Amino acid sequence: MKPILISHELYQDSVLLRLRRYYSGGIFVVVNKDWPLVAKFWRTDLSYITTLLQDYYDAKGPEPRDPSSMLRSYLLFLMTKPEIGLTEWVNEMRRIPYYAILSGFEPGNLPGVGTFYDFFKRLWAASGNNLKPKKLMKRKRKPKKGKKGEKAPTTTPGKVQRLVEWMIRHADKKSNLPSDRLFNFFQTQILTVSANLGLLGDMNTLTVAGDGTPIVTSVYSRSKSFKQRFTLGTVDKMLLDAAHDAEAIYHLLDHQNTEPFIDLNCRSKKNSNTSGDIHISLKGVPICPIGLEMKSNGHEQLRHRNKWRCPLSCGTRCSCTTPCSNAKYGRTYYTNQLRNLRLFTKTSRNSEKWTLIYNRRSSVERSNKREKIDYKLESGRHRSTKMWYVRIYGIMMCQHLDAWYSLQKESFEGLKSLILPQAS
Repeated sequence: MKPILISHELYQDSVLLRLRRYYSGGIFVVVNKDWPLVAKFWRTDLSYITTLLQDYYDAKGPEPRDPSSMLRSYLLFLMTKPEIGLTEWVNEMRRIPYYAILSGFEPGNLPGVGTFYDFFKRLWAASGNNLKPKKLMKRKRKPKKGKKGEKAPTTTPGKVQRLVEWMIRHADKKSNLPSDRLFNFFQTQILTVSANLGLLGDMNTLTVAGDGTPIVTSVYSRSKSFKQRFTLGTVDKMLLDAAHDAEAIYHLLDHQNTEPFIDLNCRSKKNSNTSGDIHISLKGVPICPIGLEMKSNGHEQLRHRNKWRCPLSCGTRCSCTTPCSNAKYGRTYYTNQLRNLRLFTKTSRNSEKWTLIYNRRSSVERSNKREKIDYKLESGRHRSTKMWYVRIYGIMMCQHLDAWYSLQKESFEGLKSLILPQAS
């Protein structure tokens, strides 16, 4: 049978009724640290998942479990017991009615482990559990390790360039992915709420921080796609670390009209020479004849170039004892972005603006920590791409629910007295 849509208001009524029934007599107790969980799910409407998956249930057969309750239970599992498996989670709901009630289930009438995996199967728009069929891989020599504190040397030179060229060729070709249902729900029901609450900043000029992080999987190649599917706003700036300092990446971001903020991976210890008496530092800053970094003096958008002034000039005065220009304004120099997108960035790397913006890249490190450490991403020990996607999307939803609660915490103060007046 097709699932019946259970509105969020009906879920709230069930929580109210069941918590009062099971927790008002003193046998079971909701302690103070449990109330934030009640608050998070009280305001989070997950009922759209039923509409989204409606066509993927059979018209005949037994009545299925409510999809929104299945998803809510999985998120609750990630918030409370991410280190255990789903089998043990079902046992936890049997032992503790509070978990069953918050999920949306009647205590004593709970789904089995197989029901959870049937639900996950409907979130995955493919018959197979992986993005690509598994192929027998030839045994390769063990790659060389990098020096202590450094990344390992690349064994595939030109790979980033080939990848970028492929991405630019296929930029307008959107192919369906098995994870599209997950992304659809995440964008329309989670990211949209965060955007409306102002948690994502100006949606017309988004600043995105990115970073890779290793996780232990079953050694199976996996990949993802975001740019073609994100439709809530425009990515204006991209913040990446020195591992992404490849010319091809700058060309890709330029092709996407996104300003790069990428830390330099210095490949040389010498400044670059020019045809005149100006040198270019490792950070793309002009060095005047006496060895001082010139001052940034604005960006000319139409000509794609940055203007630089004598480091000792102020207004129309110059305090240099050996001036290299007769102009009262002092020596000026231009660097053109199109000649070297990597060195001559729109925002100079030695400017306060660059430092202020780039410091926000640490947000992705904190996000990775939340996913890997707090939400125990690797504890899933999954062997399929499907389950890795389900887990990471579930964790990302939990991160947004946490942010909503932190922003609206004061508005939940009356919730305790509403549900259990005698406990307030």
